[in-house]
Amino acid sequence: MKRKELWKALDEISDEKIAEAADGKPKAARRRARWIGPAAAVLALALTLGLFFGRGVGTTDVSACAIFEAEYPEQPGMPGGDGYGGNQWDLWSSAQQERMAQGEGLAQELAPYFSASISQFLGGGGDENQAFSPVNIYMALALTAETADGESREQILDALGVEDVAALREQACRLWNASYKDDGMSRTILANSLWLDEDISYREDTLKTLAEEYRASSFQGQMGSEELNSLLRAWLSEQTGGLLDQEAQGMELSPETVMALASTIYFQARWGHEFMESDTREEIFHSAGGDISCDFMHSSNMGNYFRGKNCEGVRLHFTDGGRMVFILPEEGVTPGELLERGEVTESLLSGQWEDEAFILIRLSLPKFDISQEQDLVQGLEAMGITDVFDPKKADFSTLTGNTKAYLSEAQHAARVAIDEEGCTAAAFTVMVGEGAGMPEDEVELTFDRPFLFAVMSDCDLPLFVGIVNQP
Repeated sequence: MKRKELWKALDEISDEKIAEAADGKPKAARRRARWIGPAAAVLALALTLGLFFGRGVGTTDVSACAIFEAEYPEQPGMPGGDGYGGNQWDLWSSAQQERMAQGEGLAQELAPYFSASISQFLGGGGDENQAFSPVNIYMALALTAETADGESREQILDALGVEDVAALREQACRLWNASYKDDGMSRTILANSLWLDEDISYREDTLKTLAEEYRASSFQGQMGSEELNSLLRAWLSEQTGGLLDQEAQGMELSPETVMALASTIYFQARWGHEFMESDTREEIFHSAGGDISCDFMHSSNMGNYFRGKNCEGVRLHFTDGGRMVFILPEEGVTPGELLERGEVTESLLSGQWEDEAFILIRLSLPKFDISQEQDLVQGLEAMGITDVFDPKKADFSTLTGNTKAYLSEAQHAARVAIDEEGCTAAAFTVMVGEGAGMPEDEVELTFDRPFLFAVMSDCDLPLFVGIVNQP
């Protein structure tokens, strides 16, 4: 996989492509959903892992083929119109209750991992914009743990806060089921796949486990061949509803690849109260590098305003019950400094702030479209995941048997944008083997200097977290 091409593809997502995506939707097995607006989509192409080791390339040119294909649950669509009665509504409501039950307590269980990953992968980028996806990195690590063994696996389990692989499967399954939503009102779709080289023997029981526990499809073919690369591009295009169809054409697996794991998350939702486009106007944002002009959206609505230590903020809700949290540091404090102190991360994950009120908020918020690329290796090693990157210690025998393999790179790139209707975002992770009193009535809140944000699911899971230094 060519990392520079991946990042170029992410960076070149155009407004035209986003608009075109309004007519597209993922075509994975047994899915159905309505697109509810291109500006209300969050897309994360979250993981591609490749494990490498030195060897020759096979000469047989065999097209890649499917070994296992994942099945996806059918969800009742949300009834249209104003009526709340009838069998369809009961079916939809029951399905949502079951999904939410899967996520009960999950955010608290995963809080140590979320806190550690935010600390490692956010806040150290100086004056640059930053963004990453904690949920996608979790799923990436869970899949990696399933293919690893020995100390390589144990280090990942420790980082994710589970005792053994059985506990990991239970937790990852709950995360998948709690997150998956495809009811016509909003969508959160996770997909996984495993790409195998035809010249290497793999344990079929591991492939079966990945299919059953993680809904991961498996494909096998000649690494580095156009046939397998075309299959990978087609899969990525399917899972992202065509939003990254053109950009995905630059992705390819090299002949040295032993295997690749690919995981995607696709999320879309609209603001519960959309911003009026007529109220958007150009104003000044005071970035660390100097003042810049950008479009600010404005609203005046009752909402959730909060204050924490050296910060204040607001929660904007999506139509599906999820929300986006915006945190504004006080004058003289940077977003990175807030994160270093730890309190803001704890409040973000728990949803509990020092002071909070439901009041009239006169909000000024810049439209932004930010992106970041970062190397995850140092952060993962700081979290205790080291052996998978060591050729002498890495153990992937659960999948590859006696074939030696290790991870040589771990790259993550993310892009997040908001406008009057909602939020749009994309992320790639590539792991390659080789206090004052509260206002009583209203508050005026203007995000005209660097601030933090987080996209939270309706089960309180942080899908994306980032810092806007320059809208």
